[in-house]
Amino acid sequence: MTTFLTGVPGGAKTYFGIFEICKYFSIDLNNNKNFKPHLSKSNKYKNCLTNINEIKLDKFENVSSFDFIEFKAILTVLHSMFKAGKTDTELLQYLEDNNIIFADTLIVLDECQNYLSKEDTVLIWWLSYHRHFHQDIILITQNLDLVNKKYFAFSEIYLKAIPPSRKIFNNSMIYHQFTSPKLYKNSQANTIKLPVVEELFTYYLSGANQQHKSFVVHYIKISIIIFIVLMVLFFLFIKSKNQDTESNKSDYSYDPAPKQKITPLKTKSFFDNSDLKLFVFNCFDDYCYFDSDSKIPKTLFDAVIQQIETKLISKREYNNSTDFYIITNKNNFEFIKKENLEDEKTSISNPIFK
Repeated sequence: MTTFLTGVPGGAKTYFGIFEICKYFSIDLNNNKNFKPHLSKSNKYKNCLTNINEIKLDKFENVSSFDFIEFKAILTVLHSMFKAGKTDTELLQYLEDNNIIFADTLIVLDECQNYLSKEDTVLIWWLSYHRHFHQDIILITQNLDLVNKKYFAFSEIYLKAIPPSRKIFNNSMIYHQFTSPKLYKNSQANTIKLPVVEELFTYYLSGANQQHKSFVVHYIKISIIIFIVLMVLFFLFIKSKNQDTESNKSDYSYDPAPKQKITPLKTKSFFDNSDLKLFVFNCFDDYCYFDSDSKIPKTLFDAVIQQIETKLISKREYNNSTDFYIITNKNNFEFIKKENLEDEKTSISNPIFK
């Protein structure tokens, strides 16, 4: 199986390669509680070849440095034998007879663009035929565009390392798995998480001094500080506004005079007067009759009606007369006597009523 792994510098690409090597060839990690669950129970490889920068080979068994010139020479011989019609058994026998580390091997190549930038017939044949030699290949590069596209035809997995600086927590290394070298989001098939084992960083040079700080955490801290400062300023502003408001209230405050309780006056109804009396007058053109046996001149009646302050008058008209129904103080018509009044002029001039 061929795996391409890409990512920015310092993005834990090499860590993935070291982790894979340690799973099968580590000497000292058997008791490491973080790594122990990942140790392979059975080793399908006899050897490992890698060019990881200054890898400490004494930490592994059966791990050797990768020499490209020597490796290319072996490939050239094998390719020639293949073209000559030699079988897989004959190719493997050649490797065994010459004690060549090649078959049943894990190959981890860092900065693979140094070898795969140009189209090469032998290298293309190798990637297309590596399964016959029971090889697994991990090809690491900073940018897949630096690798000739011909080599992508033989890869099943494309991994992209997520830099520790883009994560909130650095307790794991994250790798997004894609099915296409374009690394489109819709081609993402899986996410691989590897635990951070500090000891692994001491196994190779590029990881020896890695102390990545997450810029996400950095910006979160800055955001929290800014938020706290803004909240403090906001509360100080509110407090200041409240103090100014209280001060203004004090400057303009005064003791209002006690409000007098106003008892609403009950309006006295006209009909509440106990001295009311109903008067009925039957008036003709010249006289108005009261109680059938008393009469007053019509002019006097009109004058009295005009001067009564409170009155309730209803009238009913007939052909020759009009009945007036008057509710008023009983004293207003006290001057009427049950007798004929002789001096109408005097009565008109001096009406007696209240």
